[in-house]
Amino acid sequence: MLSVRPVNSHLQRIYAKLGISSRHQVASALEGYRDTALPES
Repeated sequence: MLSVRPVNSHLQRIYAKLGISSRHQVASALEGYRDTALPES
């Protein structure tokens, strides 16, 4: 089981490395990669 505090801590470190501060910004940053990242099946 994962507890909330470690998950939030890891997310904050990842956000800092990416220069973002929220999950909304993650979604916006990845929006353009959604169609190009996965090969067609």
